[in-house]
Amino acid sequence: MRKMGWIFIFVWAMALPCAMVGMVTMFATPASAQLLYMPCPNCGRSTLFAEGVMCQNCFHFITRADLGLPAPLSARELYAKKMVEVWALTDQAKLSSIALEDKDADIRLSAVGRLMDQALLGKLVVESNDVDVRVLAVWKLDDLTVLAGVAKNDKDAGVRQAAINKQAVKVKIMDLGGGVQMELVLIAPGSFNMGSIKGKENELPVHEVQITEPFYIGKYDVTQEQWQKIMGTNPSRIKGPKYPVTNVSWDDCQLFLEKLNKQIGGSNFFLPTEAQWEYAYRAGSTSEYYWGDNEAMLSQYAWIFDYSGGRSHAVGEKKPNVWGLYDMSGNVWEWCADWYDAGYYKNSPQRNPTGSATGTLRVLRGSAWNDNTPDFFRAAHRLKSDSTTRNHYIGFRCVLRSPFTIAPTSAVVGTVVTITGTDLDKTTSVTFNGIAAKTITDNTATSLKVSVPEGATSGKLVVTAAGGTVTNSYDFIVLFGLKTNAKDNTAMVWIPGSTFTIGSPAGVGEEDEQPAHQVTLSGYWIYRNDVTVAQYRAFCTTTGRALPTFPSGFSWRGKTGWDDPALQQHPIVNVSWNDAKAYADWAGVTLPTEAQWEYAACGPQGNNYPWGGTATKDDKYNGWDVTKCANYANSSKVDKSTWPVGSFPAGASWCGALDMAGNVWQWCGDWYGKYDATAVTNPTGPATGERRVLRGGSWSGNYYDYRSAYRINYIPVYYGLNVGFRCVSLSPGP
Repeated sequence: MRKMGWIFIFVWAMALPCAMVGMVTMFATPASAQLLYMPCPNCGRSTLFAEGVMCQNCFHFITRADLGLPAPLSARELYAKKMVEVWALTDQAKLSSIALEDKDADIRLSAVGRLMDQALLGKLVVESNDVDVRVLAVWKLDDLTVLAGVAKNDKDAGVRQAAINKQAVKVKIMDLGGGVQMELVLIAPGSFNMGSIKGKENELPVHEVQITEPFYIGKYDVTQEQWQKIMGTNPSRIKGPKYPVTNVSWDDCQLFLEKLNKQIGGSNFFLPTEAQWEYAYRAGSTSEYYWGDNEAMLSQYAWIFDYSGGRSHAVGEKKPNVWGLYDMSGNVWEWCADWYDAGYYKNSPQRNPTGSATGTLRVLRGSAWNDNTPDFFRAAHRLKSDSTTRNHYIGFRCVLRSPFTIAPTSAVVGTVVTITGTDLDKTTSVTFNGIAAKTITDNTATSLKVSVPEGATSGKLVVTAAGGTVTNSYDFIVLFGLKTNAKDNTAMVWIPGSTFTIGSPAGVGEEDEQPAHQVTLSGYWIYRNDVTVAQYRAFCTTTGRALPTFPSGFSWRGKTGWDDPALQQHPIVNVSWNDAKAYADWAGVTLPTEAQWEYAACGPQGNNYPWGGTATKDDKYNGWDVTKCANYANSSKVDKSTWPVGSFPAGASWCGALDMAGNVWQWCGDWYGKYDATAVTNPTGPATGERRVLRGGSWSGNYYDYRSAYRINYIPVYYGLNVGFRCVSLSPGP
C-alpha cells in the first residue's frame, strides 16, 4: 500500500518559526511531540495544521506557505495536492479522464469514486486497463442490461464476478421527502463465525452465530441530508449533504430513529446489533477484512488517515463489499445497538444475539478516517464508548426490520396463515396472488389470521391497509398437497400429473440437455427437503447399515460425529447411489426419476432456476440469484458447507420443494444417457448403464450448476461431501 505521506508537523516549543509564535499555545513539555492545531489562514477556525490536509471548516488546502516552509513542493506534497483536487472535482468528464489516464492507482480510484455519470462509468468498464478501476465502476453502474453483459462477457474474472454480485444486491429505497432518499440492502438469513483469533481478548471465543431473519441495512452511513430532513439540524463539523452525519451520540441516534419511524408509518428502523453489523461486514468472507487478509488494500476500500486528508468523505466513494455495502471499514465509526460486554462472546446465544442485557457503554464498529492502525479496520474489532459521546469521526447506519411476519410461508388451500406485526387493525384486505382471503378471526393491531382461499395460486400474499396503500407483500406458495411419509417422518409435497418440456433448446443449455422433448408424468409426491442426518441415522440404526464416512473441515470441523446435535437437520452427505437406493427401499419410496426431479424444479413455466428465470441463447443464466440457495458465495466462504435443510425458503420451487438448487447434489434413479427427441410418458432412463444421474448443484458450486435442466453423472459407488438425495412416493394424491 503506497503511503500518501500526509506530513504531520510535530511542534517543539523551542523550535517554532518566529512567524508562528503567539498563534498556538506552547506545549508544557518541549520534548514531547504533538500534532499541531492552528487557526486556518482562510477562515480563522482551529484546524489540524499539516501539509496535505484541508481545513475541516472551509476546505482550504494547507500550503507550504501557510506552514512557513519554502517552495518548491515535494513529490509527496504534489501527490497530496493532486488528490485533494480530485476530491473537490465535480466535472464528470474530467474525473473520467483522470480515472482512465492518471499514472497513480490511488488517484484513479479516487476519481472513479466521485464519478456518477452512468455512460462514463460504462466507458471505464470497457476502456480502462486497471482492474480495480473497472471493478469499482461496475459497482457504481445501475443499468442491469449492461451489468448482465459484463457478467457474461468481460475478459476479467474479477470484473465478471463484481457484475454478478452487483446484480444480486436487492435494494429498498425509502423516500424521506423533499427528494431525499435512503437506500437499504436486503441481507438474507445465514450463519457466520463471529470474532477473531487474531484480535483482542474481547473478540474471543470465535463462535458460530445464526441470523435467522432477513433484514435491510443501510447501503451507506446515514448522510447529513438524511439527518437534516428528519431532525431539522446538522451537527456535523465537516459539512456536505452526501457526507456521513457525525457528532451524533448513541442517544441522538435513538431520537433520529424514533422520528424516522413516525415519519414513515409502519417502519421498524433500529441500530444494527453487533452480530448483524459483523455479518453484514463480512458478507460471506472469513478473512480479517471483507476483501481478504491483505491490509495493503485498505486504501481501496476504506478512508484511513494516511489517505483521508484529515477529514471524512462523501459516502460510497470506495469499493463496497460483495453484498454492496459501502464504508463498512473507515470513514466513520458506526454505533451498534448493543451494550458493550468484553466477555459476552463466552455466553452469547447462537441465534440472533443482541448483546448484554445491561451495561454502561455502547459498541462502535468499523473504524474511521482518523485511524491508521490496520487492526482497527478488521471485521471483528470492537470499540466502546459512553452513549452520550459525540465526535466528528462517529456516525451510524440503519437497520430496517420487516414490521410483519407470516407463518407458514406455504400451505394448502384452507390452511390458516397468521400475520403478526403492527397496525393490523387497519388492514382492509389480504390477497393471495390476487385472490381475496377471508378473515376468519377478529384481527387486532398485532395479529391477523386468514385462510388460503379456493382458487389461490403461488405468488404474492399482499396485505393492504386503509386508503389502498400496500402495507407489505410476501412470496407465498400455495401447495397442491402436503403429507408426511410415516416411515421416516418426512414432509412431502404433491405434484399433479402434467406434460412439460425437459431439457434445453439448442444453444441454450449443455449438449447433454438436448434435444429438449416432451414428457408426460403421472402425479407424485416429492420430499420437500433432502434427507437429513437425523433421518439417515435412524435408517442405519434400524437396519444395521454403516453410517457414511464422516467428513472433515467446513461445517463438520470440531463436530463429534454424525450424532452431533448441530448437524441433525443438515442433509446427509457422503452417500453413494447405492446408499440412497437402500434408504428409499427401507422408507417405502423411490429415488426420483430425472423427469420427476426436473419437473419439481422447473414446473409448468420451465423455470431456469427453481425460483424463476427464462434461459435464452444470449442469457443462459437468466434468473440467477445468489441469495436463494446454498452456494459457494455464501457457504464455503463462511467455512460452512451444508446448511440446515430449508434454510432458503425464498428459493423454493413452484410446488414448494426446498433446496432443489444448492446445498447438496441429489441422486436420481436413472442411468445416465443421451436424450431422444421422442415424446415419452413416465420415463425412467436407459435400461442399463455405467453411471447414475445427479441434479441440483451443491454448496460448493456456482450459478451454472443450479439450472433446473443441468445434469452431471457418477458411478453408483461414488460419494462426496456435497452429495445427498431426496425421494419420491407414488402413493395416491390428495
